[in-house]
Amino acid sequence: MALVAAGLLLLAARIPLSGYAAAHNKDDSPTLWAVLRLESLVTTGNGALAVALAAAALSGLAALVGARRLPGGGALALTAAVAACCALSAGATSFDSKTSHLLRRTLPSDLSWVDHERLGAVDLIAPPGARKEQSWEQLFWNHSVERLLLLGSPEIDQFAAGRVHVAQDGRMLVDGHVLRRPMLVQTYASTVELTGVKRIRHELIFDLYRPVGTPQLHLLAAGRFADGWLAPRGAITVWDRRPGSLRLRLSLPPAAQVTPLHLTARGYDRIVRVHPGGHVTLSVPVPGGGPWSLHFLTPRPGYLSNDRAVSVVSSRPVFVPGG
Repeated sequence: MALVAAGLLLLAARIPLSGYAAAHNKDDSPTLWAVLRLESLVTTGNGALAVALAAAALSGLAALVGARRLPGGGALALTAAVAACCALSAGATSFDSKTSHLLRRTLPSDLSWVDHERLGAVDLIAPPGARKEQSWEQLFWNHSVERLLLLGSPEIDQFAAGRVHVAQDGRMLVDGHVLRRPMLVQTYASTVELTGVKRIRHELIFDLYRPVGTPQLHLLAAGRFADGWLAPRGAITVWDRRPGSLRLRLSLPPAAQVTPLHLTARGYDRIVRVHPGGHVTLSVPVPGGGPWSLHFLTPRPGYLSNDRAVSVVSSRPVFVPGG
């Protein structure tokens, strides 16, 4: 018993749980939920230290009890074990409650809003930066959302999902077939502009469309969040055979830092510096003739209060034919 306790002590000191609690590694583990909740209250480093110290104390107690050097050690060990389990349970419950409340605030008041529009079978489109949990929620609450289609975003789980391929004219193809069903498009981290559709309803970070012709992508700003912030890197793509210009206005709030943004496209290369409280208006020539992309990148990202990495704020990009 003493050797086992010593081994657990060394393991706790050598391998902190904070790494396992990161990202989706904590899924389905109440213990890691509790660790993450503690770290959210006292910072990651202090939380990892507290967990290691608690593990050390419990391991030391187990070693003393195993060596029979502690009078009444059995009762004390049982009490400590129950207390540890209660603490983990309380932490996991607190984490789950907080996560549920945060997620609920990002969902429509009518959770089955897509079903209630009675459009028939609906495709869920996940463009670049789409949030997995948001896709899961729509699939769970709306039975009419029958198919998940990935438009430049990774898989969200092990279940089947189609891949959207965009033709030169903007038509969206899945397995060689043009999409013609109603579409639910997530817009958390991508601005999507379609033609051949009518928007039926907008909810937070989702747009619901009904076809009125052949749906086609006209503009996709991958990396533009729903609140207007741009990610540290991304691309704005236009599908239009007509020449014109892409217009957008970049800005920063007064408390931000000076942010350089490198913009590149076919025949275009420019670095703009956006100052706090200021703005820069851009009109980038688009040659036409097919898909065209403007890529953006900053070497100096900023971070919002929710730890989201961003660069600058952008107005909704607009393509102006002949402009």
